Amino acid sequence: ADWLAASPTPAGHIALLQGGDCNFAENSIIVAKYNPLALLFYNDPIFPQPIIFSLAQINELPALFLSYYLGQLPADAARNPSMNAIVHINIDVLNTGTFPVGNMCADTPIEDITKTIVIGSHIDSVTTGPGINDKVIYPLIGSGTAVNLALAVILAHLFQTTNYPKCPYRIRFCWWDAEELGLLGSTYPVAQAENSTIAGERTSDYLINLNFGMFGSPNYIYGIYDGSTIDNSTISRSAVPGSNKVSALFRDWFIRQKLPWDYTPFNGLSDYAPFLTAGIAAGGLFSGADDYKAQAQRDRYDTSLGQGLGGTADATQDPCYNKACDTIQNINIVADEKMVQGTAFVIESLARQTDLKAWLYPTTAN
Repeated sequence: ADWLAASPTPAGHIALLQGGDCNFAENSIIVAKYNPLALLFYNDPIFPQPIIFSLAQINELPALFLSYYLGQLPADAARNPSMNAIVHINIDVLNTGTFPVGNMCADTPIEDITKTIVIGSHIDSVTTGPGINDKVIYPLIGSGTAVNLALAVILAHLFQTTNYPKCPYRIRFCWWDAEELGLLGSTYPVAQAENSTIAGERTSDYLINLNFGMFGSPNYIYGIYDGSTIDNSTISRSAVPGSNKVSALFRDWFIRQKLPWDYTPFNGLSDYAPFLTAGIAAGGLFSGADDYKAQAQRDRYDTSLGQGLGGTADATQDPCYNKACDTIQNINIVADEKMVQGTAFVIESLARQTDLKAWLYPTTAN
């Protein structure tokens, strides 16, 4: 609504965005619809320094993050009708050459390969940091990729026992590469599936994608991807009912455990995006990145978890997001453990559905 009322309109101008209720990546998606020439971000006096964050893979606009004090200069000029502010942006493009990347996937042994639950996380990080919370490859400690690996190993052991009920669905654990370069790893198999005629590798064979990126943010939230935030203008409507049901599965687990929880939007910034676009239901958990934990949110977590355990108000959920300090020491083990437990519950719940396709796609399943 702010951009609709903007004078002059963003089209053909530089869009200046200050931190607010939406995070910067979400704001960039909104303003891009109004055809600005470039994006300039800045924060507030409490957090005046520039920060590093990732925009959606669909972003095609030049973008820079300014300090608060530098951002105030064009902001003040834009408010003064007597001034005609001009911004010059020089961006050096670094050509790093080409190099091969690849995904890794492991399937459970199952006869019917046309009913597949895809569980994914990404294994790459930004160049500015190791990305331990934001993907993590350290065995069994951390979030995302390690959780994916741990669950795959546990399930493999269960499949070898005689008292574990047989699962009627294939479960495919995947570790995507090149997520930070625009979700390239997860986009590739979905694009291949759309044109494939091989049983088990077609879009129709994928029932759902569960996406696990960050589970151990120091100032964490128990974030549940919210199916109701799916953008119906760009996403197939067939993905919505199942995504809503998976959101409810996660939510109900946290409620039964007497744990706080928050919905987090499907904003297209992680590897679930290609699946949703193809009409495949998606879900998952997210412990928070560069968003701030509000005072009311911290108080609610304090009430539920115990005094002093709700984190820090008005601070980022992961202060080391996309930074060099995102090391093994950047993991909140308590948050990670609860998120893993909730994830295991939902995977098992989906695997025990009598007809998962009909449950996820009630208007299209036979």
